[in-house]
Amino acid sequence: MQRLTLHAIATALMITGAVAQEAQPALIDLAACRIDAEQVRLSFKFESSPCWDATDPVIGEGTDAPAGASVTIGTVSTAEICTMNIVIAEFDEALAIPAPTNAVEVSVSTPDGAVIGTGVAAVAEPSPECTAPTAVAEAAN
Repeated sequence: MQRLTLHAIATALMITGAVAQEAQPALIDLAACRIDAEQVRLSFKFESSPCWDATDPVIGEGTDAPAGASVTIGTVSTAEICTMNIVIAEFDEALAIPAPTNAVEVSVSTPDGAVIGTGVAAVAEPSPECTAPTAVAEAAN
């Protein structure tokens, strides 16, 4: 009987692990706010490799909302051989996303195209706290 119980627990753990692997990881601290009528500041963090650099974002139409935009960010490898360490990479840019866009769908992928993070952020209205990123702020992050 104990053997059957242990087998059932092991099977449940394997199934749970397989389902967890299929879900797309969320982006960390995903936020979007309107700087002006033509720009949105998008910021978030994601788990990355120390040997990857983010590519320029590609902006398209969002699929979830009629007034949404999609932002796809790829990565490129900067080394042939790299450790398997995970680092937290940061993205903070002003993007050309004109009003009335009110949501941004974000996807980040590895150099071979596997998705490593996704999320959707509502675009907050302009406010004194929402300013364009500066070179000093980007270097500090």
